[in-house]
Amino acid sequence: MQFLEDWTKEFGHHHQNRMNQVLHQIFVPLLTLSVLGILWCIPTPEFFSLIPYLNWATVTCSIGLLFWLAMDLKMAFGMLVQTIVMIWIISKVDNNPNVPLLFVSLFLMAISWGFQMVGHIIEGTHLTLEKNIKFMLIAPIWVLKNLVKSGGEDLSSPQ
Repeated sequence: MQFLEDWTKEFGHHHQNRMNQVLHQIFVPLLTLSVLGILWCIPTPEFFSLIPYLNWATVTCSIGLLFWLAMDLKMAFGMLVQTIVMIWIISKVDNNPNVPLLFVSLFLMAISWGFQMVGHIIEGTHLTLEKNIKFMLIAPIWVLKNLVKSGGEDLSSPQ
């Protein structure tokens, strides 16, 4: 869909530097994982317990997947696979009594944001998320497209 192409190109415009791209390819998925981990920890209404894995993280993922599905079927499938892996990781950490999921998620979020800021400092640009919240949903697609397209070819370069 044209919106997806336009948005990923706009996102890519702020990520021209190769080091910034590499940092984002690593830390956007980790930031996504951390946000989902934090959402997983938010208390839910009692009726959520009637459905396995129903919590604020999975509700948010469902909304995100609907958004991605409206944008591009192949990318939505890729995001579904990534989401399933992330939810599996989060559930494993949550089931380990020796590892506090909220603490791990907050720590991972701070590290992820920090390294993305470093990438933007190297590039000399500001964080794109400050400009528009839609990039919270576009950044993971941009990373996925970067990984799928020609084994990680720079999406920001002119086609």
